[in-house]
Amino acid sequence: MPRTVRKTAVNSITVAAVQSRIRFFAREDDFHRQMAMYVDCAMKHEPDLILFPEDVGTGLLALGTPSAARASSLQMAMLAIGLRNIHRVLPLWFRRISTPRALLMAMSERMREVYVGAFSELAAKHQVFIAAGSTLLPHEGDNSGRVCNTFYLFGPDGAVLDTTDKINLIDIEAAQGLDLTPGAAEDLSVWRTPIGTFGPMICLDAWNTNLAGRLVAEGAQMLLVPSANPVPWSNDEAAARREGMYARVREFGVPGVEAFAVGQLAGMVFEGQSWIVTPDPSEPDGVRILAQAQSPTETEVISATVELPPSAGAAHSS
Repeated sequence: MPRTVRKTAVNSITVAAVQSRIRFFAREDDFHRQMAMYVDCAMKHEPDLILFPEDVGTGLLALGTPSAARASSLQMAMLAIGLRNIHRVLPLWFRRISTPRALLMAMSERMREVYVGAFSELAAKHQVFIAAGSTLLPHEGDNSGRVCNTFYLFGPDGAVLDTTDKINLIDIEAAQGLDLTPGAAEDLSVWRTPIGTFGPMICLDAWNTNLAGRLVAEGAQMLLVPSANPVPWSNDEAAARREGMYARVREFGVPGVEAFAVGQLAGMVFEGQSWIVTPDPSEPDGVRILAQAQSPTETEVISATVELPPSAGAAHSS
């Protein structure tokens, strides 16, 4: 029997956060299979919405290049991918486009096809909203050469309902690294759906009080934060993460969910503990953790039923 997707105003939703493994994908089938496995696990919790981590689709850059998975550094991985796709990359190098950006532009059509195709199929199959983490792509139809870290929302019919770009880039994403284009702060807006209004914030963006405050003022009832933390997890690192989404939950009185990527990619270690948190004045610091991954290094799916503020923007719109 098909799942019934709620179409009226609700006071709560069940959300699942997928702590997925970050990796290069040389074959389309590998990506489809891994994402389907995660969604199957998440659906055991009967969620209304599933959140994936940041960069869940970025590993598709290695489609057709199995040797990228064995690279000990990002530079070596890019060299392998560039050589494998030299006929696509050379014209972009002649235009003096940086190697990372040239590779992403050269592979973008195929990456988009596989990423969007997989999540569209899974959302429709399970009739669930999927906030599909992020991937590195040019905007569709944009030939300017800009490549962004973009967060996608899929509806229960498989359609792409909305996207948002990461605004605050970390060093590895900036000009001396992957050479991404930061999103424009003025373009950030809430995602309105039949199950709630969400504030999409990719990783470091959740540290920005002004951005979070504007989303809540627009009506965000929950913050959705896909993250990829490229450093080993420690007590200090765990404490530092409380200055991101956790602090915004306390500050603005709306719940939040953060999904982390884990694993190793081209010599980089990604670790983090996904969590679902909600404001709670009875707690010493005003926030209660509803669910949290047991390990910062292993894959896991967590879930919780979360009470949504009846009118998230009302108290902050004046």
